[in-house]
Amino acid sequence: MAKRTSDEFAQLAAKGKRYEQVDGGYTKAVVDVTVTDSSLTGTTATIQLTEDTRLYMPFTTAEVAEGAPEYEEFSLPHTVTFTRSADRTWLLASDKADTGSGPAPSTQLTEPDAAEDTGGGTPAEDEGGEG
Repeated sequence: MAKRTSDEFAQLAAKGKRYEQVDGGYTKAVVDVTVTDSSLTGTTATIQLTEDTRLYMPFTTAEVAEGAPEYEEFSLPHTVTFTRSADRTWLLASDKADTGSGPAPSTQLTEPDAAEDTGGGTPAEDEGGEG
């Protein structure tokens, strides 16, 4: 899990740099976590939680007063699993975010990367002029 987490952090950091290049990125994040359920079965502990996050935009107070968004906000349910090792310490085994059927928040790696060129193909026919 440590290797996976390290790899994911590197991918998220690169994604954050691309957001900075596109629109300035985020200036800070405020995250609250609420545990909604927990269970223990043998050597596995499962926790259901909700992540409530605000990602603050790089707009000035004047720009926000004129209608620019101060922050992007989302709530995201997670299922977090821990396993107890032979030395009786608890180790993070998984953290699965339930992104549902909509677009995933920018803090998740499950969404398609908008900066990645997938080719996109070419139109089947010319759409014509403005007239």
